[in-house]
Amino acid sequence: MNLADKTNLRLLRAAIETALESVAEHHGLKLKTAGIRFEGDGAACKITLDVQNRDAKPKEERDFEKYLHFFEHEGLKAEHLHQSFTFNGNTVELIGLRPNAGRFPLIVRNNTTGKRICVGLSLVGKKGTNGQPTTL
Repeated sequence: MNLADKTNLRLLRAAIETALESVAEHHGLKLKTAGIRFEGDGAACKITLDVQNRDAKPKEERDFEKYLHFFEHEGLKAEHLHQSFTFNGNTVELIGLRPNAGRFPLIVRNNTTGKRICVGLSLVGKKGTNGQPTTL
């Protein structure tokens, strides 16, 4: 197998993921492969395993709770999590925080489409990007 060929690397990545799925499932883990690449005479692939816990909160929700104190001076409060508000004419729900995201650290989900959108802190009790007053 020529590992310098992108098509072969994609096929190899899929085969690795398929082979490891049963092991991950047996141990209650969630498997994800990412970024297989050619290296020297071989290839490297990143594999991440997460514990599947149905009661566990999503990472963005845990980050909201963990890093909230860094954003309180902007008006963000704990009660804003899972609260619905209007953004560009759509009803969205605040579902989490990306603390290192810079300009758009809030993660909201459009209640109609289910699409996730990253927005700025300017939405917290101030005018939104569309000029309409928006509060969480």
